[in-house]
Amino acid sequence: MAGVSPAVDPFAIRIEGYTYGYAGSTIVYGVSGETTLPAAQAINSSITNLAQVFSDWDIIDHVTIDNSWRGFVLLGGAGGYISNSLVTNTGGGAAAYVQQGGPGYAGEMIAFDSDWFFQNTTLQNKTLGTTSINLPDAKFLVYLTTADPNRPWGGSRFSGVTTVSSGPHIYNRLTGMIINSHNASGGGCVLEKVSKYAHTPYTPLANSSSVSLCADNSTDTDGDGVADNLDNCPLVSNSDQRDSDGDGIGNVCDPTPLLPQTITFPTQTTASRTFSAAGTFAIAPVATTTSGLAIVYSSTTTSVCTVAGTTVTMVGAGTCTIAANQSGNIDYSAASQQTQSVTINPNQTITFNTQTTASRVYGSVTTFAISPVATTTSGLTIAYGSSTTSVCTVAGTTVTIVGAGTCTITANQAGNATYSAAAQKNQNVTITQATQTITFNTQTTTSRVYGSVATFAIAPLATISPNVLSIAYGSSTPAVCTVAGTTVTIVTAGTCTITANQPGNTNYNAAAQKTQNVTITKAPQTITFNTQTTVSRVYGSVVTFAITPLATIAPNVLSIAYGSSTPTVCTVAGSTVTIVTGGTCTITANQPGDTNYSAATQKTQNVTITKASQTITFGAQTTPRTFALNSTFAINPLGTASSGLTVTYAATPTTVCTLAGTTLTMKAKGTCTITASQSGNTSYNAATNVPQAVVLQ
Repeated sequence: MAGVSPAVDPFAIRIEGYTYGYAGSTIVYGVSGETTLPAAQAINSSITNLAQVFSDWDIIDHVTIDNSWRGFVLLGGAGGYISNSLVTNTGGGAAAYVQQGGPGYAGEMIAFDSDWFFQNTTLQNKTLGTTSINLPDAKFLVYLTTADPNRPWGGSRFSGVTTVSSGPHIYNRLTGMIINSHNASGGGCVLEKVSKYAHTPYTPLANSSSVSLCADNSTDTDGDGVADNLDNCPLVSNSDQRDSDGDGIGNVCDPTPLLPQTITFPTQTTASRTFSAAGTFAIAPVATTTSGLAIVYSSTTTSVCTVAGTTVTMVGAGTCTIAANQSGNIDYSAASQQTQSVTINPNQTITFNTQTTASRVYGSVTTFAISPVATTTSGLTIAYGSSTTSVCTVAGTTVTIVGAGTCTITANQAGNATYSAAAQKNQNVTITQATQTITFNTQTTTSRVYGSVATFAIAPLATISPNVLSIAYGSSTPAVCTVAGTTVTIVTAGTCTITANQPGNTNYNAAAQKTQNVTITKAPQTITFNTQTTVSRVYGSVVTFAITPLATIAPNVLSIAYGSSTPTVCTVAGSTVTIVTGGTCTITANQPGDTNYSAATQKTQNVTITKASQTITFGAQTTPRTFALNSTFAINPLGTASSGLTVTYAATPTTVCTLAGTTLTMKAKGTCTITASQSGNTSYNAATNVPQAVVLQ
């Protein structure tokens, strides 16, 4: 039973407890639950009936509080088993409260002064009903001590009081624990145990992160390392405190320690299957357990099927019984086996050959016999029917003609306990009708431009012979055109196929469909792309520029896409050009068209990207130098180009010095001229050479 926060009503007092009794030499435990003292009793009213909410053996073990609580009441049971009282000193601004057990039992008074420290005094025979709470802005901790099991006639282990000088606390002699009761600023600790049967840690006070759990000095009767006041089986050693069924009694002393579990195994979605050698199917739906433990499946009819995991393999025809088992574990007992069955049926096939007379004229006969009849591999009786009851019906093996058309005779065998249903077989007998013919001539206008008109009339119309039934017009190309009556609506460019149909009736065959085509040509479109406002740009002066002016298109329906046909010089994204290097940047304007518009002819405009100038910075070299044949020295400082391109060097005359990379070799006394060069590239012009002289002497 965990500690709880004060009720929603800020002045209500929530009280939790458990019962604790004594019978002979056996300690008896039980749980009494919790109760709440309403605000009407907690504030500005009598607390006379507070003790009535507890029986003689009810013990308040713990109340969860926050840092606004500032007052304490110690209550005794109605039968006098608790005889201690708590009185507050009003000198600190807190009201005084006295509460005690039944008459005739001596008790001790615990008082605290305005600094929240405790003192020892004595108070006897205070009775319930004379004290009222008269402090509207306070909350109160109600704490009831436990009866002494070694003194079942009454009394309490709260036989003395310890003064706590480090902060506002009550010291509980029953457990040797300190209950933090105001806030944690002065340090302290809180009870960890609030139930004899459930090891539930106490929730620390709000805004009191420094509060810690107290040491537990209670007796450990069974020596399992868990104190009796925390032990769910105090007389039998069980250090793991396992309580599988959650009843507060440890497994080692619980006559029924394991939780039950049940399996739910629903009827299989497909309860009947046709046998297929080594064929498999999945168990569906699978079984579930109330414990959530994994289920093991097996077959109790291995001559019909086997099971591996959740996959069933067919062995033969018959009833496949799938068993679902769960053997339990340390917390759950084994579940009762559940089974589901799937019928595995053998195959049968129907042979139904072409009818001897496959065509009959409507009206020549009323009925005819099915000939030849169908047969089955199982020998079971075949049931005949008609899937075209507007043309013919079937009774037994006799067919009755209803009208002209295709009479489809069906042969079925539904199977039995041994055989699965056979696949239906059909045979057709044509009941012929009078013939009718449609004539549909070429349209007067066989080509139309998309957008020039929205609709046009079918002209000429089709005719039918004999001229009895009406012709229905339609479109077999609804993406291009639609037809309503004799009016065609253009949807898009393409070939519009107009259909002329007469479906016939009971006396006339459907006429062969006739069609006529009208070509809906795409509309042309033209791009205009004028010379760019700035037809020449210097490399490096800008990174990007906008296409100006933009191209236009007529008709102004589709968007123009810009690109570059010289991606090594420039690239285009949207209408923005990015310069890559010097050269001619060719910007393209395209419109590829769509289903209704032809692609426009590409138009281009050029912008010249001229090379940028560059200069070389080449500082004076150390001069003069003392000549020593074949001695070397490095060019220092080296030259740099404003373009960032690599500078190359040459040394003249070679009779005085030679150059390898940036290292010079002395050959004779004289003036060695070092020339720094940068020849440029596609983006930069060549830089002016810069010489530096070094005198060798």
